[in-house]
Amino acid sequence: MKAHDNPFASRYMDSLPYIPIGTDWERIMGGLKNQSGRGAVVGPKGTGKTTFLEELKRRLSMDGYTVHLLRLNQERKRPEKEEVRQICSGLDLQSAILLDGAEQLSRLGWISFVFKTRKAGILVVSSHSPGLLPTLLKTAATPELLHILANRLLPEDSPLEPEHSFRLFHARNGNLRLALMDLYDIWARR
Repeated sequence: MKAHDNPFASRYMDSLPYIPIGTDWERIMGGLKNQSGRGAVVGPKGTGKTTFLEELKRRLSMDGYTVHLLRLNQERKRPEKEEVRQICSGLDLQSAILLDGAEQLSRLGWISFVFKTRKAGILVVSSHSPGLLPTLLKTAATPELLHILANRLLPEDSPLEPEHSFRLFHARNGNLRLALMDLYDIWARR
């Protein structure tokens, strides 16, 4: 099978929506408002934090916010100074800053970032552990969620069996991203 035809290719996986577990978007947005536009999305790797921020970006943009999404990771532990300077020069209450991977910042880097973005109406970060901002949402994954996501990508005539979802979920310790990548490899061998 060509990579382009694989239902688990990144272009298809990137289109998967964030599915809240135990809450809904109305409550999430209400919680953000109650926390004065500040909040953290907290959870283990591969449980949907980045997908959540992508969906939040879309929703805030539809509500008229100017949204800036910054991504940090092991290779990029802090945003570029010029990037932050440009973003912060025009912040107001209709600005939203979303920072994915906030745990990458040093303590001093975090303090500096919060100070520089203080004029933004919304600041939401993702992190593996709580403590940076009040927790807005705890992400979690279940075998059932993996099953739902996989079957959204698969052709209707080739659904994933629930037992397969369960095995993959536990083999990857609940990391949905890695489990979906495994399905890419499995499907590529067909």
